[in-house]
Amino acid sequence: MDMKKIGVQMTLADIHRVLVTGPTKWQAEDMICPQGLRPAVLILIGMLAANGVSTLRNIYTINRGYEDLAERLNSLGAKITVEHGL
Repeated sequence: MDMKKIGVQMTLADIHRVLVTGPTKWQAEDMICPQGLRPAVLILIGMLAANGVSTLRNIYTINRGYEDLAERLNSLGAKITVEHGL
């Protein structure tokens, strides 16, 4: 339930359903990227919606699934900095 760390109010209904209560008050967070591509990108999108600076570490999964995603999102107005070797 990493989404809770960035402010999402959610309840696991069963193994197939999650109930999300909104609206969400997004918050900046420092997190390690989950292994799954879809959850990783959902967290990235939530971080983009939050005020402040968020850090998403170990983004190998996102880089493997979406080539140059940070650059493409930046071309749309996002402010993403990719730091290597930290």
